[in-house]
Amino acid sequence: MAGPIGPGDQIPRVVLDPNVHAPRLVPVGAPLPRIPPPVAIPVHPITIDVTTLPGIDNTHFVTGIDPTKFIPIIRPVKTVIVNQDPPAGTQVPFGTTVNLTLARLSDIPINVLKDPAGLSFQNLGDLSAAVDATPTLKDAVANAGTFDALSAADKITVTTFATTHGGADPARTFGALKTIVAL
Repeated sequence: MAGPIGPGDQIPRVVLDPNVHAPRLVPVGAPLPRIPPPVAIPVHPITIDVTTLPGIDNTHFVTGIDPTKFIPIIRPVKTVIVNQDPPAGTQVPFGTTVNLTLARLSDIPINVLKDPAGLSFQNLGDLSAAVDATPTLKDAVANAGTFDALSAADKITVTTFATTHGGADPARTFGALKTIVAL
């Protein structure tokens, strides 16, 4: 098979010969080299005894906690920063510790708003959940600067929300909602 391949010549096949680990030409009609079957690698699972961790005695935790009680935990929890030391905007050297005080919205009473607008919610978490449950309301409040800037349909949405939840005035309710949407 020396020389160029011409018209009518049969083209040899190039195969990887597993015996020599290199490609070689195999003429048409010649048997292909035998390819060994794939090798099965056994996998052994590793079990770790969680009651024995190096350097940590957690036997009280493992034996004293009922894992079925963890099911009702609700996540994620929405938190806000209610205090910061040093205050935001203060120039500090690299590596300075900044202390943040976080609070869950459900722990913050609604009367911390400058104008809660008479809304009947007990805390900011309940108000936030009600706003989140009404995506059109949330979008409308997020995209408008004032109540007067809302479209007619969005004004109806805010007014309906205000009257449903005890709000005194839709424009004042919009202000309270604007604060919540910004969190």
